[in-house]
Amino acid sequence: MGTVLGIDQSARATGICVLCSETRAVKRLELVAPPKTTAGAELASPHLAVLDGRLRALLAEYAPQAVVMEGYAYNAANKKFMLGEVGGVVKLAVLTFNTTLYVAAPKQVKKFISGNASADKEQVMRAVLGNYGVDIGDDNLADAFTLAAIAAEIVNPHTQRRCAKEVAQQVAQKNVVTPAAKRTKLAKFKEAM
Repeated sequence: MGTVLGIDQSARATGICVLCSETRAVKRLELVAPPKTTAGAELASPHLAVLDGRLRALLAEYAPQAVVMEGYAYNAANKKFMLGEVGGVVKLAVLTFNTTLYVAAPKQVKKFISGNASADKEQVMRAVLGNYGVDIGDDNLADAFTLAAIAAEIVNPHTQRRCAKEVAQQVAQKNVVTPAAKRTKLAKFKEAM
């Protein structure tokens, strides 16, 4: 059975979830966070290195059919550059492996799991429990689970919930980087040099 991976990346704590694409069973659910003593500019380097290493290890171990990462929260105050760095690390790690990367907007993540694009963190965690029977007490991990569930729905559709079908179709049609597209872009880049 194949696997899929969901990544809820952030500057403070990145949630990662690996699901079986057929059964939606959790294979791995973990939070990657820098030491609690780091702050501000000191946070970026250790977190980026730890996140990169952990993500590459999981990608090598599980060889997911697809990865869905959460898109940027563009209204995040004072964190835009750090969020960009974290997102760049995630994209580079994923694209190094032979898998397809999708990006789901934060509102799509909420709508997929709860039916409400404006759901709060508690509603998302309750919806994970209600829809999948998985009790997750951390909002980063609940989002990572939801992102992996979106990937599973793209790879192996079987939900009956209309909102989940719609979101999976939207994410699948947009913001996709496939291994073939990556190779084409890389070849063009090398030619231009």
